[in-house]
Amino acid sequence: LLEAIKKANSDNPVKVKEALQMIKDFKGVSGEITFDAYGNPVKKLTILRYTKSGQEFIVRITPE
Repeated sequence: LLEAIKKANSDNPVKVKEALQMIKDFKGVSGEITFDAYGNPVKKLTILRYTKSGQEFIVRITPE
């Protein structure tokens, strides 16, 4: 959101939404994020299972 506000050079919701839709491959804490035409984040998802013995990798899902 902060990146979109910076790109829009405004905190106007309409301008921020337009700027958000233009963000591609933003490197965030949880990995790269691209936003679709509706402002929804599109990014890889990793599923882990936590047990008493530690964490176990289950699957990584990459959107098409």
